[in-house]
Amino acid sequence: MGNYLVNYSGIGVSEELQEEIASCGVYDASESSYVTTVPQMAPTSRKFPRVRDQLPDDQAYEGLRNPYVLVINNVNFIKDPVPRNGAEHDLENVETFFREAGFTSVRKDYDLPKHKMVDILDETRKRSELGKHDGLICIIMSHGDEKGIRCSNGETISVDEITSKFRGNNESCPQLAGKPKLFFIQACRGEVDDKGYPVTCGLVDDNVFADSAHCEGRSLTLPSDADFLISYSTTPGYKSYRRFTMSAACAPPSESLGSWFISTLMRVLRENSHADDLMTMLTKVNQEMIRKATGNGNKQIPSHVSMLTRKVFFASFFNRNF
Repeated sequence: MGNYLVNYSGIGVSEELQEEIASCGVYDASESSYVTTVPQMAPTSRKFPRVRDQLPDDQAYEGLRNPYVLVINNVNFIKDPVPRNGAEHDLENVETFFREAGFTSVRKDYDLPKHKMVDILDETRKRSELGKHDGLICIIMSHGDEKGIRCSNGETISVDEITSKFRGNNESCPQLAGKPKLFFIQACRGEVDDKGYPVTCGLVDDNVFADSAHCEGRSLTLPSDADFLISYSTTPGYKSYRRFTMSAACAPPSESLGSWFISTLMRVLRENSHADDLMTMLTKVNQEMIRKATGNGNKQIPSHVSMLTRKVFFASFFNRNF
């Protein structure tokens, strides 16, 4: 299934829609969902060291100032009469971040059947001017399941099929070789509700080490999947949540509506890109996501798969005053 609806008050939702959603097990008017309070972040100092400048060149990418951005937002589905309500708020939050970051090469597509999505991905990877950009950002928002992302015509496309088109080898996308390719996926990855678990003692960190072979006398080549980041809104097998209405008495700014993942991700990026690298910010996203819950206690934690070889910074934020 796709992103699950989280409705605070039922305002603006017809009884027929409530009954239909309830039949799918995703809405309960008597047990409206909530999000626990997230502590306010400490004010950011107006003077801060440029972390990127303190790192050796082999530890950080040059800094994303002019990436090519592709946004795919599937809201309506042929075989599903219920649209992804709240998706417009995700798009607003995404656009706000891109605007503040100064990204100008942005393409947005909506409600794509699979063949059209494949065509757009192929068209993007073949763009001759793609090499002029310092990276790729792809944000896909849709329904999903264990097999991948659901397209508007009901077909599914796997994340690997998407990312494989931008690998840095000559057959796929040599224009982006050695440059960061960031994929953010807002979609369910299964039907399981994460009920969480009680914490009775400190968390234990498990450090796992693997032996690596020595590379002697060989020239450096890059693995085809190097420099990728795939950031999922949830872990394999689990649902992903969004909210689309709240009571007027406690209505938040629009950035609080939409999916938990996208709204949290965009706010963290906007508030911290002047000082933190991307992986540090994604950890902050996870820290905030664990405080969220539906009315019946369902939880969600993002999953980030990184093949990046250096730290990623959004360099356009370095000279901002906060």
